Amino acid sequence: MDEFAAALIALIQAARRTRGRVQSQLSDLSAAQLVALDAIAQTGVKGVGAVAAAIGVAQPTATRTVRTLVSRGLVVRAVDPCDARGSVLRLTERGERTLEHAGGLFRDLLGQAWSDMSGAERDSCIPLLRRLTDLLDRLSATP
Repeated sequence: MDEFAAALIALIQAARRTRGRVQSQLSDLSAAQLVALDAIAQTGVKGVGAVAAAIGVAQPTATRTVRTLVSRGLVVRAVDPCDARGSVLRLTERGERTLEHAGGLFRDLLGQAWSDMSGAERDSCIPLLRRLTDLLDRLSATP
């Protein structure tokens, strides 16, 4: 159990360092803003509440982050056509380019790791990562 916990913590820390490496190449965007930008691309039509849930932060935190992304011209906020009390979000062209650039940086880094693995490691890697993701998601949902 202790070895599992240590290995999982090491994986999470390595993922954060990788995200930080990519973020450092996007000088005007913090790691949190990059994560929010990606969440908006995935859930924006559902509004800030969905973005907050997707990135695991309180709604006021997501609102502040979205406000910053809007002020930087990466996101547009509009009135929800189904409910005028709410809003929908979408990436601007600049936001889409920024997210695509970040995705390219991640793909380049991960491609290096993928090419360093043997065929057997590759075969077991994806199912194991998916299983670990499911386990972590379940843990984060537990009060």
